Amino acid sequence: MRTIKFTIIAFIFMISLLSCNNQNKETNFDDLVIKWNNAISSKNIEKLSSMYYNTILYYNVIKTKNDCISDKLDFYKKNQDFTQEILGEIVTNKIDDKVKCEFIKRVNINDESTEYSSYLIFRKINNQWKIISESDLLSDNSSKILDNNGQEKSINQSLKKKIKDVKITNGNIFIIYNNGTQKQITFNGNDENPIYLGKNILFIRNIKESGAQQNYSRKKIMLVSIDDFTEKLVTDKKPFKDGLDNSYEIFNIINPTLSLDKKYLYFCVERWVTESMIVKVNIETGKWSGLFSGNYFEYIRNGKYKGLFLIGRSEIRDKGREIYYMLVDEDGIMKKEFKDKKSADKFMKTVQ
Repeated sequence: MRTIKFTIIAFIFMISLLSCNNQNKETNFDDLVIKWNNAISSKNIEKLSSMYYNTILYYNVIKTKNDCISDKLDFYKKNQDFTQEILGEIVTNKIDDKVKCEFIKRVNINDESTEYSSYLIFRKINNQWKIISESDLLSDNSSKILDNNGQEKSINQSLKKKIKDVKITNGNIFIIYNNGTQKQITFNGNDENPIYLGKNILFIRNIKESGAQQNYSRKKIMLVSIDDFTEKLVTDKKPFKDGLDNSYEIFNIINPTLSLDKKYLYFCVERWVTESMIVKVNIETGKWSGLFSGNYFEYIRNGKYKGLFLIGRSEIRDKGREIYYMLVDEDGIMKKEFKDKKSADKFMKTVQ
């Protein structure tokens, strides 16, 4: 009996060991980069296609997998003696749910060799690591122009000043340049409310969780770099438990609004059983400041009342509990009160 028990334990141990080995192989990014390089160098389109995600940021242009493969085929036809090899160390960095692999590749064409500082970005999709971005530093800085001081700067630096819009498509953030080109910045599929800050984009990420009784979604406030997709957590917890769920989690971020100096994010969040709170969060440090109670607010950015808040607040007065509308400063001091929502809306039209 003891022999049988030992055999079973040994068998379970071996299965666990094999499972661990398989997981390690799956997450060996050096091997993935080498596999990608071998597929390109040997012109193995089938293997290469299996490594790409459906949509790829391909040398700073968003393309479908089929378009990328088509580009490779065209390149092979024009350069039939092409080969490629990886030189030296592959540097791997984890960025949230993505992994960026940086390396030097040597491209050999017509007995001439050129070396490029290159990178691939992988993301785990359906339990498989897929390439979501492929590029090199030469492509990222392919054109040089002069700044006002006569110094060279990359075309990317120039494009940053010509960003026309930031939008959400299928839960991912895209920046739109004046020339109509797009660049995908996040790849999570659960992002919203992007705010352009120059080098970074401030945004809200929805995190799906499984609760004891039901599934739910919580919020994170994040920053992402428009250069290298590096993400930074600003905050994902309230500094207080709310009265509704007795939780520090952020379940709602209502009307996220950037401060005039672009250092803070204002929004409305759950706080008490009968009332929410207007807060501000320091974008750099993630520090919270509770401002005043309210279920609704508008931030005035122009004119005589610039920097003040129009709020709707639940209060008990002579007629019982109702929503009252008023103009307050950041300290909550009332500057003006309105008869009702209609008159408050009419006022806002005059200051926008």
